[in-house]
Amino acid sequence: MITVCVPSPISSPLVTDELRPAWERWLHRLFGAQAKMLGFSARAQDSDDTLRLRPALLDFLATDGNDAALSSFAEPVIARSALALLLDPAHDYREVSQIAWTMSATPRGGERTYAFMKANFDALVARAPRYTGGPRILAQSLERITLCAAFKERQHSRFTIFLGRQ
Repeated sequence: MITVCVPSPISSPLVTDELRPAWERWLHRLFGAQAKMLGFSARAQDSDDTLRLRPALLDFLATDGNDAALSSFAEPVIARSALALLLDPAHDYREVSQIAWTMSATPRGGERTYAFMKANFDALVARAPRYTGGPRILAQSLERITLCAAFKERQHSRFTIFLGRQ
C-alpha cells in the first residue's frame, strides 16, 4: 500500500514569492519520485489506494509544486484563451467557470485569474447564474480570509526558517 501525507492547502498563504522556489524544490524532493512512480495513467495492478492517490498527488504537484509538465495553463497565451471561454456565449458558464476556479488555485494562475475577473467583472456578472445566499457566502469568505491572515501571521517566520534549511 502506498501512503503519503500531502500538506494542506492552508500552507499556500505562507508561500511568498521569495519562498516559492524553495517551496517548490522541497515538494519535488519530497513527492516527485512517488509521482513519477505512479505515472499519469491507471494500471491493472493498481490498488484502490493508488487509484485515489494518483490524481491527488499529481494535482498537488501541479498546483503547489508548479510542475512544468503538470501546471494548469502555465503559458500566458493559453491561460488568457482559457479564461476567455467564460465570456463566450457558446459555452455554458457553469461548466467553463471551473477553468477559473482551477487556474486560481495555482500559484501564478491566481493573479492572472484575479486580473481577468477585475477587468471583466460586469460581463461575468451578466453571464453568471444568480445564486441565493450571497450575504452568507460573503460572510463565510471574509471569515476564511481573516483566519488565513491570522494563520499566516503566526506561522510565516517559522515556515521561512524551515524552507531556508531545505
